[in-house]
Amino acid sequence: LTDEVFATVGRHEDARAEIHPPQERMHTIISALQSFRAPEFAGVAVATVTRKDGTLLNLADGSWLLLRPSGTEPTVRLY
Repeated sequence: LTDEVFATVGRHEDARAEIHPPQERMHTIISALQSFRAPEFAGVAVATVTRKDGTLLNLADGSWLLLRPSGTEPTVRLY
């Protein structure tokens, strides 16, 4: 069934990673994410930026990247 869905709509891939910067850098990282306004990311145009639950970059090619700092530990999760 999954193969039939993929044949119709294309494959879906996702990944999750974590970075663990020093605690004293978290404020700088959070500020940078909140003020991110670049017109492109990794060579792809940024269509929209949403800041509801982290910083979500919707890219012009249909892909997206969510960067979500933890509120309780020095961790930034990337989806």
